[in-house]
Amino acid sequence: MTGNRFEKTSGVMVDVPRWGHRINLLFWQRLGTNFLIAQPVVMTQAEEGEPCEPTLSLDPGAAQELMDELYRVGIRPTEAVDSTGELNATKYHLEDMRKLALQGKEREPQR
Repeated sequence: MTGNRFEKTSGVMVDVPRWGHRINLLFWQRLGTNFLIAQPVVMTQAEEGEPCEPTLSLDPGAAQELMDELYRVGIRPTEAVDSTGELNATKYHLEDMRKLALQGKEREPQR
């Protein structure tokens, strides 16, 4: 992200208080000269199975920003696929293949 984060028209800020066990989210939007912030979610009683509106709806860019912000403060997916292990395994496999190929060359008589 370049420049001041408030140059954008909307966004999310994520904060983890030093001594807290919560993650704070602040959704904001700039409309003209107005600066708007989302209010806390209020839970209301509903009948099970009753149709309802989503608590929050984000466009893909805002969802990505939320994920990036959560990642920035140390939150990781529970079942994320970590490609580091795969890359290391591939690297070592290629090194082994290279060694085997070179061993075969060393055994061949020189012409």
